[in-house]
Amino acid sequence: MCPSIDYADRPARSGELSQGPDPKLLSRLHDAHCHPTTSTPSPGSLEILKGLNVGSITAMSSDFKDQQQVVELAVGAGNRVIPSFGYHPWTTHQISLKPISPSFSKRDHYSSVFLTNKSPLLHQRLLDDLLPYLPNPTHLSSLLPGLKDNLSKFPGSQLGEVGLDKKARVPFPVEWLEAHRSDEDITNQSCTLRTSSLTKLDLESEEKEKKDMARLTRMKLTPFFTSLEHQRTILHAQMAVLKDIILSTPIDVEWGRSVSFHAVGVTSWVEDALRYWEMDVFGGDRLVWRNRVKVLIHSCGLKWQAWKPLEKEHPNIYLSLSPLLLYPTRTPTKIPRLTNLPETIECCNPDRILIESDQSNLNKSEGALWDCVLGLAEGRMGDPIEPADLAEVEASEKEDEWAERVERTIERLEKNWKVWRGEIEEVVVDKKGRRTKGKRGKIVSELIMGSDSEDEL
Repeated sequence: MCPSIDYADRPARSGELSQGPDPKLLSRLHDAHCHPTTSTPSPGSLEILKGLNVGSITAMSSDFKDQQQVVELAVGAGNRVIPSFGYHPWTTHQISLKPISPSFSKRDHYSSVFLTNKSPLLHQRLLDDLLPYLPNPTHLSSLLPGLKDNLSKFPGSQLGEVGLDKKARVPFPVEWLEAHRSDEDITNQSCTLRTSSLTKLDLESEEKEKKDMARLTRMKLTPFFTSLEHQRTILHAQMAVLKDIILSTPIDVEWGRSVSFHAVGVTSWVEDALRYWEMDVFGGDRLVWRNRVKVLIHSCGLKWQAWKPLEKEHPNIYLSLSPLLLYPTRTPTKIPRLTNLPETIECCNPDRILIESDQSNLNKSEGALWDCVLGLAEGRMGDPIEPADLAEVEASEKEDEWAERVERTIERLEKNWKVWRGEIEEVVVDKKGRRTKGKRGKIVSELIMGSDSEDEL
């Protein structure tokens, strides 16, 4: 098993936060994933960004309304914002795979997304009650041209935030909650059943459902999940749009594009998606897949046993870390899926790690990124690259050893960012130095800005 480090219990370093990080250090950091238009309109986010020291931010789109807001932010901020366009898995229940018509109604759509043959009668009746408050679904084919237009308009823009989420429940519509203001009203309304023909077992099941419903409604969440098959279809359609842009752009004009991939509770589905993109979307062209596409598993919570084979099979995937992942005990409740994350970080190739704030409030971005640096500096990211150097550091008792670990961590993150953004071209070559489609070879950094880094696959 790979070594673990308890980032949550990392001891404070004297003076590390007393005066705040040096603005010069912050300027070398880049936020790989944030949501600056979610809670603040783009003009407000632009003003906040002007006062930040971070080098750049990657602004995510998520739903129907913020695609244009990200456009406006990117236009106003120039190269300090990397715009990302796409539809988050939490939004996909509002996207239909068929046009709404007399033969395929609004209820047909939501039933196909939320219900199965095993769904209890309670859920079916709740859906009927919610239906007037749910948005009319938008056909997928009407969204893809706008997605392609935005990605084409901004060279270097990303696809994101897209992905798969097995655990996210659909929230109650705000209007529905307002119509049923008290928890008791909500529970009674959503749990009303005809009981005249129910058996004792049915009644016991109904009572359990009512208790579950009461718990969910207090959290303002429905019992509905968007089916993973539905999410996957929309994810693959968006990836196909990105593929068209990559293949229609000469490599001497643009190296390729990146994807910010949301993945929660879907380990096997992530593996399947990566394989599908390589073999089906990109037609098995390993050279294009490995050298012109990069995939970031955002806020990656995969266990190291799942990450290692993915990293080996796909040298174009990265993981990004947020303070939530590095310091899970700061949250009100521990997140079970984060239990083995330190092992994942320590087993991951350090050249495949980026950092993110995942914040909607840009005022919190700098602090979040700095927390990530401090957490990573405790582990392999802070170690000297050469073992001899490590021995030298351990032999010495320099007072500035911690500062050196922080500096090395920032240097690694800087290099990783340049590779991620295509400022440094990283390709797979054979023993004779030729680019190869094969699984084995060397990952060589052909630095547009200069490097000699190599990693053996």
